[in-house]
Amino acid sequence: MEEKKVAPKQPEMILLVVLSVIIVFGFLTGMAEMHRDHRPRHKMVHKNPAHHVEKVPLATIAPEGKFRIMSYGKGEVTNDVSDKEWTVTFAKDMNVSGKVCNSFSGAFVFTKGIVEAKQLIATQMACLETGIMEAETALHSGFTHGFMVTRDPNGVLLLEDKETKDWFELVPVR
Repeated sequence: MEEKKVAPKQPEMILLVVLSVIIVFGFLTGMAEMHRDHRPRHKMVHKNPAHHVEKVPLATIAPEGKFRIMSYGKGEVTNDVSDKEWTVTFAKDMNVSGKVCNSFSGAFVFTKGIVEAKQLIATQMACLETGIMEAETALHSGFTHGFMVTRDPNGVLLLEDKETKDWFELVPVR
């Protein structure tokens, strides 16, 4: 019995598909690079407020109200996000909720200046803006580890993660 040889599929079609994939990948990569190079840079807004935690007593009353995240960081790195609509709300019924890219909520406990929300629930959208997922992850981790809470006379909260030392500066929404 004679074997039938299958003619190769149209090489031009295969080449066209491969080139299309390369072009699309190159376009997307170029767009990502352009976005990375032209995005607004987070600027240093002031010295890291977390350095003042030892000098400012921990809050003795649980935080309450709606706050905007104005900056966040770790160590000497400060990221100004005052142009964003990132929020955290502490309710009287000891629930916390908020939104960075994804919305989150859960019950919190407040003990000796530490706020913890060990079981936050959150939406799971992909957040494409550079740095947003890192900030959101740091915020959720801080609630899990426990945030040391300090409050200045103007009601500004500083939340500093007990373990990682990531911090968030929250200003009351009036």
